Amino acid sequence: MRLRSIFTALFALSLGVAAHADTFNYVLNGGASGFSGTSTLTANSTGTNGAYLVTAITGTGVTGLIAPGGYNNGLAPSSTNDNLLFPSASALFDIRGLAFTDQNSTGVYQIDLYSMGGNYYANVTNSGTSNTVPVQFAATPVSVTPEPSGLALLGTGIVAVAGLARRRDLFAR
Repeated sequence: MRLRSIFTALFALSLGVAAHADTFNYVLNGGASGFSGTSTLTANSTGTNGAYLVTAITGTGVTGLIAPGGYNNGLAPSSTNDNLLFPSASALFDIRGLAFTDQNSTGVYQIDLYSMGGNYYANVTNSGTSNTVPVQFAATPVSVTPEPSGLALLGTGIVAVAGLARRRDLFAR
């Protein structure tokens, strides 16, 4: 009876909901300041309208993500970046866009990727000078792979608890 309650408790603990982030690979090509590359976005679902908030960006030349509200592309009132990604929509970004910093051989740039009128653009800023250039953009989800080592660790823990419970039962008799 005691062993069954231990296994029930372990099973209930293993069902806990973990935080989940989706990762998206993207390829970006543009036509100004040597701006092109391949990077990875990490984004969490906002739970509304299929939007994901980008929380991290990595890739060649990428030096960091600009926090939401930290970059104003000047296209509309309150048009600061919101860093939202819409992977199931026809446009991956809204007009507010995704902002990050990038470095290449000619300098450090602040870049805001956004969608307007069905096309993608990058507002590229370096040393106070801004240029808006059309870009090609595609995002594809990275497939999620289960982590075998975590499952093995959980299984080892369950076997250890069962062994301790059995040992305690044998010595109690």
